[in-house]
Amino acid sequence: MAGRGPVLAPSPVALAFPHIQWDPLASLRLTAQETALLRMAETNPIEYTLADSRDAAMYARVLLKLLAEAAAAGAGFGLVSTLPVSGSGSSSSPCNESEAIEALSSDPLGVVSHYAITKLHSIITTLMSGTGVTVGTVFYVGKDGVLVDQWKALIRILNKGGRGDVFAQSGAALCLALILVTACPSMTTASSTSGSSATAAATATATATSTDINISATTNRAGSASYASAVEPLEALTAWIVSQLKSATGSNIGIVVPAMTALMA
Repeated sequence: MAGRGPVLAPSPVALAFPHIQWDPLASLRLTAQETALLRMAETNPIEYTLADSRDAAMYARVLLKLLAEAAAAGAGFGLVSTLPVSGSGSSSSPCNESEAIEALSSDPLGVVSHYAITKLHSIITTLMSGTGVTVGTVFYVGKDGVLVDQWKALIRILNKGGRGDVFAQSGAALCLALILVTACPSMTTASSTSGSSATAAATATATATSTDINISATTNRAGSASYASAVEPLEALTAWIVSQLKSATGSNIGIVVPAMTALMA
């Protein structure tokens, strides 16, 4: 099933993803259940994982936890953060498999961050394509459809500023934008007439202080999304976009284009 929405440029270390070994990465604080879910998701088509709203929500929360824990452990400042991204103004090519594996060995948390963002974007675009489960169902919880609090981990990635990882920042901004657009009144109206047009979705990332995700968290079965709960993160994302546009560094503009495209679509 083809995904919809703004395209995320491939991670320069994408070829290292199949080689990630979760057990040695103790700093991620993964439970046995979370590790098993990650492995299961790698062996099954993503449409299978997202077919059930509870499974989809659990998978998204595990990925968000990866982002939060990796960031808390120092991801974003290692070798991976220095690698050029396709379409960012560099003529460099992504790493070949040997180079990607070397990057995994040198900076495993950086590779994990790229992995989590890539998978989160895949979840979003697949849900936007119409799987029956919606972005609102996965990333907004409770009877009122409140945005999960873990969105703050995405903002932390953006707030690393010029020292941050270009791919991680661009991907985190795009994912957050897609989640927030889901709650906009115009999109809520559209989704009520067409389930497949529930555009947007991303990640409600685990907070950097959390030690594990709540696998049994209540899902939003109605798929509603409260705009009021999205106002604060939308303001934070907009402020980050404006700060990048005001920067004299041309590469900063490329970082915000995917998120801007999502917000204006």
